[in-house]
Amino acid sequence: EDIMSNYLDLEGVLDGLFDLCKRYFGVSVTRAHDVSVWHPSVRYYNAHDNSTGEYLGGFYLDPLSRPYKEGGEWVVPLLQKREGSVKPVLVMSCYIRQGRYGNDDDNEWDKVLLRFSDVKALFHEMGHVLEYWLAESVLVGSLSDVSCVCEDDASEFLS
Repeated sequence: EDIMSNYLDLEGVLDGLFDLCKRYFGVSVTRAHDVSVWHPSVRYYNAHDNSTGEYLGGFYLDPLSRPYKEGGEWVVPLLQKREGSVKPVLVMSCYIRQGRYGNDDDNEWDKVLLRFSDVKALFHEMGHVLEYWLAESVLVGSLSDVSCVCEDDASEFLS
């Protein structure tokens, strides 16, 4: 894992992940610079259907560890898909420890090198994000309402 980390920078891994979303799921993911975030290391992304251009939703990516941040990896909806034009907005949180490669207060993503386990976690959680965006059904309630048949299919496929 240590040798691979020299080649797995956060920006490059995300570029590859978003390219995979485009090629295999037909979803274009682009960063939105005009959205307020709660920490300098958080970024917001929009998703659109490649073939129709339809807006599918968005997500905040909060990947880096920091003091007082809950550990682990998870996805939670802030706004769920509803009948009509309401699209899901999610938070994808990871706990990538950048201290070994840089200062924990350094929010420059291009300096963050990932372990292979970090890459797997990013891909797995992105699968959950895709499930929300691509679900045909309208979701109500909590995370337990995520699709009855294929709850983990995309996330397991990506990881």
